[in-house]
Amino acid sequence: MPNIELTFDNVPVRIMDGPYLKDGKPSVTAVKHYKSLVKRLPELRAFAAKELCSLYNDTWLDESIGTVDEKRFAHMLTNPSIHLFDEVGASVVYFDDAGLFAGHSIEVSVEDGTPTSADIIG
Repeated sequence: MPNIELTFDNVPVRIMDGPYLKDGKPSVTAVKHYKSLVKRLPELRAFAAKELCSLYNDTWLDESIGTVDEKRFAHMLTNPSIHLFDEVGASVVYFDDAGLFAGHSIEVSVEDGTPTSADIIG
C-alpha cells in the first residue's frame, strides 16, 4: 500500500505504510497520534529550542538575525509537518528554521509521545 498524505488543522501529515494504516485509511490510533502531535506543537517547538538554541548562538549565529533566546527560537520555527512511521509510536515533526540554520529543516523525533531528539537536516 502507498503512504497517505492529508492535512489536519492546516498541518500536513504523512502516514507511512504500516500499522498506522487500515484498509488504506488512517487507523484510529494514527488519528489520535497526529491530532495529539498537532495539539502539542508549541511543546515540540520549545523542545527543539531547548536542544538547538545554543548551537545556533554558538556556531550558526547570523548577524542579520542576531542572538536568540529559547522563546524567540521556538517562535521562529514555522510550517510544521508530521510523519508517522511504520512502527507504532514512532513519528517525526519537521519545522522550517526561518534562516536560523541557513534554511535547513528542524526535525523533532517523537517516540511513544515523548520528544527524544531535535536535529538539523537537509
